[in-house]
Amino acid sequence: MNGRGNRWLASFETPDLPLRIIAHRGDSFRAPENTLAAAELGRQAGAFAWELDVQATRDGVLIVLHDDTLERTTNVRARYRDDPRGANGYPASAFLWEEIETLDAGSWFVSSAGRARSARDFGTLDLIAPAARAQYASGMIRVPTLENALELTERLDWLVNVEIKGGPEVGDEAARKVAAAIQTQGIGSRVLISSFDQGLVAAARQAEGDHAVALLSETAGPELAAQARAVGAQAIHVGTSALALARRDEGNFTATAETRAIIMRLHSSGLPILVYTVNDREPGGLQDQLDALGVAGIFTDDPSHT
Repeated sequence: MNGRGNRWLASFETPDLPLRIIAHRGDSFRAPENTLAAAELGRQAGAFAWELDVQATRDGVLIVLHDDTLERTTNVRARYRDDPRGANGYPASAFLWEEIETLDAGSWFVSSAGRARSARDFGTLDLIAPAARAQYASGMIRVPTLENALELTERLDWLVNVEIKGGPEVGDEAARKVAAAIQTQGIGSRVLISSFDQGLVAAARQAEGDHAVALLSETAGPELAAQARAVGAQAIHVGTSALALARRDEGNFTATAETRAIIMRLHSSGLPILVYTVNDREPGGLQDQLDALGVAGIFTDDPSHT
């Protein structure tokens, strides 16, 4: 892996760029997460890049889906009500692509049920235009393939962070397969591959292509920087839960002296630090505080915030 001409790395090496705003699963506040519709809204919002999650179907098709199961973000339960795969929550890995590609991946987002990360859950239902709401409820929004998502990224002249979901059954071959798909489409210069799984990060770094790689972590202990360097990571993505934030108001948080110490320690790795998931984008809020502390970017569900 050479990373030649990678736009993420070039950006990290460019001083004084504004904080990079990355649309977490697309514009998740205003469209169903991890869909092409959410990506397009994120691009319209002016986000630096978008982030998506990759799973594999039973027949090996790479799809854009966060959860291990299809239950939360599709109508799989209605379509396969008495299917024995429902006992395990309808895992994506148990379904063929021809089964998944017909599922409705949009109605859940605007339904009154208020599932986790739906518009009702986020409190953004009234912000969605009637035409867009009707589109999401139409049953025509689909789970994209990774190929679909990469094609859209290139068409929009944009960048993407591809997170490979790990797990006990996921081997290093997953990273090589994702990297190969990216290389086949000739889009490596636009891609940052990330994972919580250190083995997957190392395998992605060794795979052929111009992509860059990052290590995701829910902790930020003294060992994180060394772990990132050991697997060849070129950036570190760390969760807000690891940053010793203090609660401010209405669920928002503020940086503390310990937060500053943690970020300074991470900066000692020499790697860019990006933080997920930051939805407090008000003046003086957490986004501004992290920017002042020198993080390279944030992942946010609300890239359209003004």
